[in-house]
Amino acid sequence: MRDQEECQVERIWSNPARTTVFAQASSSGLAPIFSFRRVNVARKDPLPSNPTSVASRVLESYDHVSEKGKEAWYSGREEMGREIRQIIHDIWPACFKDPLISRPSTVVDVDSDESEQIHWMTYRHSLYSRYIEYLDMHGHLEPTRDKIKCLEITNLPKHQQLGGKAFCPSTVIKTPDGQQFVWKGINFQIFLQYCVGSADLNEDHQIKLMIQEMSRSILTLVNMPPHPRIQPPPTYYTLIDDPDYPIIEPVICGTLYPYFPKEDMYPRIRASKAKGELLPLELIAKWFAEMAAAVKHTHLVAHTYHMDVKPGNFLVDDNDDLVLIDWMQGDCTARILAPEADGTWDVEEITAPKESQDRTILKYTKYEGPARSNQDPALDWGRTWNKWKVFPIWEKECPLALELAEVFSLGRTMWMLLRWPEDAVLESVKHPLELITNWEQDGKDGIPENWKEFVDQCMALDPNERPGVVTVAEFWEEVATVSLVSQMKLA
Repeated sequence: MRDQEECQVERIWSNPARTTVFAQASSSGLAPIFSFRRVNVARKDPLPSNPTSVASRVLESYDHVSEKGKEAWYSGREEMGREIRQIIHDIWPACFKDPLISRPSTVVDVDSDESEQIHWMTYRHSLYSRYIEYLDMHGHLEPTRDKIKCLEITNLPKHQQLGGKAFCPSTVIKTPDGQQFVWKGINFQIFLQYCVGSADLNEDHQIKLMIQEMSRSILTLVNMPPHPRIQPPPTYYTLIDDPDYPIIEPVICGTLYPYFPKEDMYPRIRASKAKGELLPLELIAKWFAEMAAAVKHTHLVAHTYHMDVKPGNFLVDDNDDLVLIDWMQGDCTARILAPEADGTWDVEEITAPKESQDRTILKYTKYEGPARSNQDPALDWGRTWNKWKVFPIWEKECPLALELAEVFSLGRTMWMLLRWPEDAVLESVKHPLELITNWEQDGKDGIPENWKEFVDQCMALDPNERPGVVTVAEFWEEVATVSLVSQMKLA
């Protein structure tokens, strides 16, 4: 028997058709979903149509749209969110007692009558069966083949919401034996946000692609040769079923990975920056060596790529060692993307000129042909590198170009850790060339000059002037070793 806790609303979103606004909350290990709908089709005794009801107000105001000549119900999303949160807070004690509230297919429908009295009811959402069907059809994960154990997620209590991509968030949960893991996957909340829900199943291409992308990232780790600085395969696959149709076998909806309480590098960086201090150089050297080792293994042993090498994708373990995570291979952050990988360049490896010390060099050609795309338009987010993804092409046709593109990302990540500009500056970058990477001119930043020079080489705009991953790994391994020896002598 669960003890009732206060209900905290964590997300508010709309379905693609803008006919329903959802709110996902968290309480007592549960993650209930509440809906504010234009038509109460689930109600056996639907409330009379009321243009001023709470559901009507929320739907009308979600996109700040009001009827001509009439003021908006709310000043903005923030005020609308406050009313939604207050309503859920008020009705949760009664909702918590509903026997259906713990079912993953349950949604709580909310509306008000003409007297502003709030009415609610639990119902099985009509798209839940489609959710199970799509996971089964497009998941391509097999526990026996992949040698991964399974746990049913229905009874795993949620403990803490972490960050992560909007369509594949991270959540800390506890297993029955008390262990904490990070769950990553596509839950019913995410499905409701991206599923069109029309009779034409072809319109659901976006959510289908998201499920496929999730599965691909998992299989990348399942097939990855192990390395201490790279996230291992998931500890468990998580299963979910349809309680109303028990004849259907449970399907895989996500994964459980070990939980790192220290999270990524950002908390340590921000704490150091708040003090006006640089992180200890010996720690930075160790981290740079570990980052380089992870990327070297990725390209030269696993023969694949990461695509988004940045501080937020390196977790810090209990020994202050780094682990590279997030293998979605679906998008890249603008501020760390190599400029030549922005989707507007083609590349080939050619014989180097006689005066060159290299046997081959890379020749880049600006693409001037008709518009091209190798990505679903729903997932390109208006970015050239998502319209035409060069990473999977270069993986097959020009691995050296792929390697040097990720050396650039390593260089940008290293520069950010050493220089760390304001968050607002980093968040404003829409293309990699917009970020100006420089150093303090007075030399008082405490950063060794040979570190700066090497990081600048990694960030060279001409990929042929960048070092390869072997050179990067060797440089920082030597620096880290020297730092460790110096520490030992001081001790």
